[in-house]
This record gives sequence, C-alpha cells and structure tokens, in this order.
Amino acid sequence: MARIAHLSDLHFGACDDRVVRATEAWLKQHQPDLVIISGDLTQRARTAQFREASAYVNRLRAAGFPVLAIPGNHDV
Repeated sequence: MARIAHLSDLHFGACDDRVVRATEAWLKQHQPDLVIISGDLTQRARTAQFREASAYVNRLRAAGFPVLAIPGNHDV
C-alpha cells in the first residue's frame, strides 16, 4: 500500500523555520512514497517566498521524495 504525506498551507514568508525543519525530519523518519503539498506555498506570492518554497521542495526531492505541489490562492 502506498503511503502519502499531505502538507497544506505552508505559507513561506510567514512560517516558522523550526516547523519547516520538523516536517523534513518527520518525512525522513516516515519515508512516504509521495509528498503532496496543496495550496498556499507562499504568504503573499513574493519572489523571496517562492524561492523559500522552491528550496524546500528541492530538499525533499533531493532526499528522494516524489513531490506533487499544487498552488493556492496565496500563490497568485
């Protein structure tokens, strides 16, 4: 059976770095087959916030996780 981790409303630009690191640690510990990130990767769709979100997704991919990211209304 496939194991899916679903993260939502990360809001880079308004999130706590400790929480971000904790999600990465949790994912590494539980090794899901797919990580889905739905909606609101950023707080205000600013370039720096997209860079933070992109770096996060890239770290997950570098750790071997397939990632499906779906933007939300805050990302427009």
